[in-house]
Amino acid sequence: MRICMLIQSYWGGAEGGAERQCRKQAHALAALGHDITILTRWPGFFVPLRQADESIKIIRVGLFEPVWIWVMWLRSKLLSASFQQKKEEEHALRGGPHKEVASQKKGVLYPLRVFVEVFFILGVWCWVRRRRQSIDVLHIHESHWIAGVGAWLGKKYNILVVSKVATFPALPLITSAVPFRSKWESERKYANYIALNDALRKELLQEGIQEAKITIIPNGVDIPDRIVKSNENLNVLFIGNFSQGRSKGFDVLFAAWEKIFRDFPKRRLVLLGGGDPTYWQQTVQEHGMEDAVEFIGFTTDIERHILDSALLVLPSRFEGMSNALLEAMSYGLPPVVSDILANTELVSDGVNGRVVPVEDPDRLASAISELLSSAEERKRLGAAARATVEEKYALPRVVDRILSLYKTLLVTRI
Repeated sequence: MRICMLIQSYWGGAEGGAERQCRKQAHALAALGHDITILTRWPGFFVPLRQADESIKIIRVGLFEPVWIWVMWLRSKLLSASFQQKKEEEHALRGGPHKEVASQKKGVLYPLRVFVEVFFILGVWCWVRRRRQSIDVLHIHESHWIAGVGAWLGKKYNILVVSKVATFPALPLITSAVPFRSKWESERKYANYIALNDALRKELLQEGIQEAKITIIPNGVDIPDRIVKSNENLNVLFIGNFSQGRSKGFDVLFAAWEKIFRDFPKRRLVLLGGGDPTYWQQTVQEHGMEDAVEFIGFTTDIERHILDSALLVLPSRFEGMSNALLEAMSYGLPPVVSDILANTELVSDGVNGRVVPVEDPDRLASAISELLSSAEERKRLGAAARATVEEKYALPRVVDRILSLYKTLLVTRI
């Protein structure tokens, strides 16, 4: 099968959940003999426009994207320190994804952003038009305006289009910097969708997507050979991007940790993930927790930190399906999570982890403290967590379901 995967960014830098899943699925499909091409943005002058990721072909388009990145970097350097701090605080504390707005302030850089997006759309269009006879499936790994572009191309050139929905809201509002946004809002409703869970499926239905066009397929992970030895570890691990503001529940996490760290002086809260942690580092300093919290930042060696940890904590307010949670559970690391649907589909309280009410630092602190006090309980929950992933979320099982969906849709062409 000839599959083109369309995604905003791919390989060569910090990976988010969408990029990580795209790469895992692409490699798994390629290993089964399928022809895989990744169509993505060109992120910089020193990144090749054409590249191979083992047997996977990478095509990068959008010739002015590096200019935008350079301009934004220069702008950040020119802004005053006080203005930067104010923006960091606003970014760190902004509302969750359901508080997005479709409009944005049209400053002096607005025309440049529109110009950049026009050339990205043109690049995608030109490449798909030239290769339209050699694409069986156009698989889009995001559900924002790029899904509308993909759906439009699929209709125009009679290509099967599948779009993945991984975050809330299921169909994000499109900002005014995107040219022809009303067209993409309309077109993306014609795509077939993969929803990670039932909550996202319901949101798609509310947005007017036909039920026959929605299939629930979760994220998948590789099952590692190594497992956590909970009785030897002292760290509590958090994995998440600092640019996601309130969604990840950083305020709840640090409020809970303030209640914990004095009772467990040898334990450390270790935080992995990209984005700017400055605001939260200041929060830690203000509460005297510098010696009990470590900000690692982005790292490619997630395995080492998982194996060095006693448990994973994820107090999110919003999730699609956390790759970090799945990966930690696959190593047998017991999780403590908030009771949002995306987490409770993976974790059952007292069975393969602990579940606490969202936005409740007291209950979060209590659950973490209980597990830190019992190596045997951590071992029991960790073994059950790994078994859950092996049974339902192993990458080969997920890829088989994706392939089955492709084949069904190619026959029925809903």
